[in-house]
Amino acid sequence: MMEMNRKIYKLIGGNPGAITVITNLLDVMEEYEENEDSIIKFINELLNRNIIGPRLWYLYKNEAHYDINNMIQLELNNYDDIYFYNKFEKYL
Repeated sequence: MMEMNRKIYKLIGGNPGAITVITNLLDVMEEYEENEDSIIKFINELLNRNIIGPRLWYLYKNEAHYDINNMIQLELNNYDDIYFYNKFEKYL
């Protein structure tokens, strides 16, 4: 459990919007226990691809259209550093 807490904290990345995404992911995990392994795999893939904090919120808002089920279905290999730079990070 402690390892999952660290992963969740890292996913937040200091972004309040990311908390919404993570809360929704955890709700899906709790509601559909048979999906628990796939949600954990999805969380690990987000971390491996550095989709954390504002990046996580950006995908949820703009690609998944505020729908956690859409978010889970995203092909994360389409979203790399160049994608995020071009979409919003170059303006920061």
